[in-house]
Amino acid sequence: MKLQFGSIIVNGAGKINGHQIRNFRGMPLLTRKSIPNQSNFFLNNPAKKVATLAFKYWATLLLSTRQDWEVIASSVPFSDRWGNTKYLSGRDLVSYLYINCANAGLTFPDDKAFTSTIPSFSANDVTIDIKDEICTVSYFENLGGAIQLIYIRKNPTSIRQLKAKELVLIGAFDISNLSASDLYQAITSTGYEFEQGFSYSFGIKNISSSGMASSMQVFQVLVSGFNNPLQ
Repeated sequence: MKLQFGSIIVNGAGKINGHQIRNFRGMPLLTRKSIPNQSNFFLNNPAKKVATLAFKYWATLLLSTRQDWEVIASSVPFSDRWGNTKYLSGRDLVSYLYINCANAGLTFPDDKAFTSTIPSFSANDVTIDIKDEICTVSYFENLGGAIQLIYIRKNPTSIRQLKAKELVLIGAFDISNLSASDLYQAITSTGYEFEQGFSYSFGIKNISSSGMASSMQVFQVLVSGFNNPLQ
């Protein structure tokens, strides 16, 4: 099975998990496109720090372990946005897994215990009510994942819907074991705030215990609540 991947890193340059890697005077430089702040949450988003640590982690591995990951990477197919099969280098696969595990709060897998099975999930829709303080993921079914990552961003207009790569990571949540009230509280406890009457793009990605990730499914949510926002 191939993993859908937005784009691939080649020779130390490219994109991974929303970050841009490019060569600058012979040195790898990690950057991320700026995203307009919607709340104080974005000022403390740890995604960039996690990605930086991921690239440094490779250097801490023993040579034999790096060689094992090179072999593993050669057997894990990815597909780019055009459907072409690609294979990451061992370093780039480790970075990809490291980022997913760090974001999900999972322990990085031992190369001997790694499994390339890609988790999936199903869900009908997402609803959010700020008066009742509930976030409902209807008919959610976890298929092989250890935890779910949730990405959210307010749509710039009621017409334009954001793409998966434009969303911002909120955190890791065990959706199956959270009530609608608990999920709402877990999301807002990160500092994220919803506004009544605005539409949001709400993305869910399932992460396996080895750090493999499903494709992100994005739901469009119109936040409901008080009839009068001033109440």
